[in-house]
Formats: sequence, structure tokens, C-alpha cells
Amino acid sequence: MTEPGFVSSSTLQFLFAGYAVIWAALFGYIWFLARRQRRLEAELKRLERAVSEER
Repeated sequence: MTEPGFVSSSTLQFLFAGYAVIWAALFGYIWFLARRQRRLEAELKRLERAVSEER
């Protein structure tokens, strides 16, 4: 029987794995948003050039 308040090694491993997955997902999402932002900025510049050439 385990003592109250005792955390086993396997429990800590699952906790660490859970945090690692969450952080990896967060960084992946931020990377995805940054990449999308760069594409949108490039598209906006292209559209601004096209509009200015029509005038």
C-alpha cells in the first residue's frame, strides 16, 4: 500500500508526457499561424501592387 501524498514514478512520467504533448501542440499551432500570416502579408502586397498598377 502506498502512503498518502506519494506520487509514483509512472504517474510523473505520464504527467511529463502530457505536458510535452500540450507544449508541442502549442508551438506547432504558433508556427502554423506565423506561416499563414507571412502568406497573407505576401498576398496583400501582391494585391496592393495590382491595384496601384490599375490606377
